[in-house]
Amino acid sequence: MSRLVPRVAQRDGPHIQHHVALTDGAEALQQQLVTYFPQYTLVLDIIHATEYLWDTANALLGETHPQRLAWVRAYLESLLAGQTDAVITALEAEAHDPTCTVTQRQAVRRTVGYYRRNQPYMHYDEYLVRGSPIGTGVVEGACGHLVKDRMEPSGMRWTKGGAQAVLDPAGGAAQWALGGVLEVSSTPTASPVVWPVRHSAGIGRSPSAGVSSLINRLSTNFGHTQIISRTVKILETVFMA
Repeated sequence: MSRLVPRVAQRDGPHIQHHVALTDGAEALQQQLVTYFPQYTLVLDIIHATEYLWDTANALLGETHPQRLAWVRAYLESLLAGQTDAVITALEAEAHDPTCTVTQRQAVRRTVGYYRRNQPYMHYDEYLVRGSPIGTGVVEGACGHLVKDRMEPSGMRWTKGGAQAVLDPAGGAAQWALGGVLEVSSTPTASPVVWPVRHSAGIGRSPSAGVSSLINRLSTNFGHTQIISRTVKILETVFMA
């Protein structure tokens, strides 16, 4: 994480008014972010939050139940409206239902525990209105396209210099989207997405390459109720595909 600090600083400046860092909810990663980037707002990736809802719905209703989508949608709308407390309370009530099996109760409690621990990072209503990203899909998709698809076909092996020669043209073309030319690391490590958000347009300058890009664009074009509704529809499309 310490190696990430100077790289983030290079992209910072007076034009950046809000700083956010998105994670999958791993506690160790969040603690490091608080240590190295104390001025950043931590955000739980909405895709990970939604996955827990689907796991719970599958446990309670079954994967083929006709009401499964409506169940997830209702809870997801509440999460996006900043009502995580209400979601936790409702899920706890589901767990206390005497008709719940042990397996179902365990699934519900796993989701409740995940939401309770990550609750400080789930103010999605505020993030959307401000234009902050709530998902890492656009960055992960770009990394997969610019790096993985080019560098990891079967049998390929690279020296650091050779890899950098391939990445420089691709990274230069995508610099406006990712904030800088890609650099090859001799000791790759997993990192969170640390995102300086432009106050005027969120990530509006990024290409519509992923779900999170579409979600984030909504915040600059629609009112809060419309943002929630359209975000839910996007996420439904992803998880039902």
